[in-house]
Amino acid sequence: MKQLFFGLCALAVTGLMSCDNKSEEYFGSLQNASGALISSVDLYADQDSAVFYVVASDPWTSTAQLDWATYSPTEFSKGYYSTKVKVIPTSGNSTGKIRSGQISFDLPRHKLSTMVYQSPWHNITSPSLTRDNKFDIQLMSADSTVTPLVFTTYKDGGTLKAADSWVYVDTTFAAGHHTILVPIGKNKGDARTSTITLTAGGVSTPITISQIKK
Repeated sequence: MKQLFFGLCALAVTGLMSCDNKSEEYFGSLQNASGALISSVDLYADQDSAVFYVVASDPWTSTAQLDWATYSPTEFSKGYYSTKVKVIPTSGNSTGKIRSGQISFDLPRHKLSTMVYQSPWHNITSPSLTRDNKFDIQLMSADSTVTPLVFTTYKDGGTLKAADSWVYVDTTFAAGHHTILVPIGKNKGDARTSTITLTAGGVSTPITISQIKK
């Protein structure tokens, strides 16, 4: 299979654009908005949708093994087009497990496919996700301090709450990117552990926070 990408055919990411520079070569690829090839589409637990592009010289149809999301369009009748495909989960992922599925595209001369995943956690960049898919903060001082939480949510009405009074956070926020500085009280006793819970879109992600002893 020969692939000819044309840099998304100078796609300005408007959803659907024709590739005017037609070639005798046939081509087909799945790309993101920047024109990079993809092998998967990834969503966070509360994410409304994700998009990618079918760039093909031929018309195409598709099939899917994807019982937790819908996508459109499912077919396109023209060649030499870059077509935006939108994936929409039917609900937030509150299963505690990664959801997965696959979309396959049938072209007259070859096939394309992509995996689709939705994580059971939110888009949290600080703290980073551990190898066992958890979010942990380790405070290496017993003194009062401040720790940052950096995350993006896709639904309004999000909340951030602490399980214990020595972690000073109890706030609500709209969808968007957030950096929240969480004050931590001075530890006058033994090492302690608590939990901060981020909730948005009907899904909760726990963040463990530990502080060393006095």
